Amino acid sequence: ASNGIDAFIDALYPAGTVDGAVSRRPEIRDIMRKAYRETTRQGHRGFETEMWHAVRDWTGMLHASPVEFTLLHGTRDQVVKIEDVEALCARLAGGRLIAVPGKGQLMLHDDPALVFGIIQAIAQGQPVPETITISDAGCDGSSRAGPAGNFKKPEIAHPLQAGA
Repeated sequence: ASNGIDAFIDALYPAGTVDGAVSRRPEIRDIMRKAYRETTRQGHRGFETEMWHAVRDWTGMLHASPVEFTLLHGTRDQVVKIEDVEALCARLAGGRLIAVPGKGQLMLHDDPALVFGIIQAIAQGQPVPETITISDAGCDGSSRAGPAGNFKKPEIAHPLQAGA
């Protein structure tokens, strides 16, 4: 009985949006259903804890951090607009934004090889452009936060599907 869960997911990620399309892919929808069930299985405290982490204001922690950080954000995120993330990074010392045109909030589910490839490149000290353009990702090619650059993503399996 996934009808109620599907209605909840569809309300979060409406049809006609990038994330709506990602959330409707059968393999991604299955992952989302499992996550929803696990959260709600814990009762209202589980859901409350999940939402607290999801919607809390992290600005104070970022301001207090002595470590440089990078925010990876899809330009088509309908919940947290790219302009808001750009403004946040501009206010914070040590903050860097990598904008990914054509991707939304569900970028990790949509393209895990891209996300983990960027993380790997950063961890290895390799240059990563401020705006990513990827020919096989259906990106619109627009440049927002800086010069666009090509990024070769590695071939990896979706990490949340393995053993899920």
